[in-house]
Amino acid sequence: MINIPWTLPPDRDQTPELPPLPDLLNRFSGEQIHLYFFPLPRRPLRELAMKLLLLVGCLLVAPVLLYVWLIKPAGQEVTLVELVGVGLVGCDLWLFRRYAIPLWRRFWHEYSEYRKEKEYLRENPPPSEEEYDQWIQDIGRKIYELAPEKLHISYSKEYSEEWVKDIREGVYREAPKRWNFEVSLQTRGYPLPSSKTSPEQDKSQQAYKWAARLGERHYSINVFARLFITKDYIAIYTNTINVREPEKIKEKAEHFYHRHLTYVSRETVTRVIGDDIVKQDYLSLKLDSNYTIRLHAAFVKIIYANYESAENGVDATHAGLLNVLSEHKMSEVRSFVEASKVQD
Repeated sequence: MINIPWTLPPDRDQTPELPPLPDLLNRFSGEQIHLYFFPLPRRPLRELAMKLLLLVGCLLVAPVLLYVWLIKPAGQEVTLVELVGVGLVGCDLWLFRRYAIPLWRRFWHEYSEYRKEKEYLRENPPPSEEEYDQWIQDIGRKIYELAPEKLHISYSKEYSEEWVKDIREGVYREAPKRWNFEVSLQTRGYPLPSSKTSPEQDKSQQAYKWAARLGERHYSINVFARLFITKDYIAIYTNTINVREPEKIKEKAEHFYHRHLTYVSRETVTRVIGDDIVKQDYLSLKLDSNYTIRLHAAFVKIIYANYESAENGVDATHAGLLNVLSEHKMSEVRSFVEASKVQD
């Protein structure tokens, strides 16, 4: 019997294979992520330099102009005027010590800190908006790939046999990555920020940033979930990723039978964050035990078993999920009817 390997080199046209999830989460360091969400404040070097030049210029030029203006024509007695000039110079020196020297010290301190920060940024460059967005997408894709194994869902028998047949006939293609399910639902969302503590000081709190070039918000905590509707049960794998604390794992695997699902609902929550209004969508599945599974649904995609069609958006996904569950419920009822006929 020919031993068929279950992994083959991917085609060049396919998406590059992602590294293991722990390595993927460490693509950027903690310092880089902190700088992405909390950039270093701008140092007022230009403003301080302008103030210093203006102050020094006034302190140097003003006494000279006053002295020249007060001096009488050459050859006349100027004793009193000279005394006034000496007084002006003394006042000028006091003003220089009182204001110019502290301003210079502050400028030098800011310049020294600026050079340190510039070196720190050189060693820890924060990701760009595009790099961070791609990183989160890669993390999600890796979690979605791991979900079937985490939920112990088997390969599609028909597809596996077809693949083995092609290999034996010399037709090489990707190893079977199609799983035995009717519908797969991929979701991604984020817990909305809390105002209890400062996220800059507390890494466990949600941090967010408006990515202006992409026209969307980026969050430090994202919730990824993948739901499978199989012939026998519904399975959900959820993984909450905090990129500021990647070492803390928070994942959950849930299984339940179709008959225990009482209803599916969609919920929208609106909150004010800063000056903006943020909308968050949820898909909720309630079981007959009153246990509710709530899926964050900022980004959703429903994939059917034939892999040929997919719907994006919470509205289309909600409708597609209801249709599939309704069809499954009807097939379950028909099976009961057929079984009762056999018994009769």
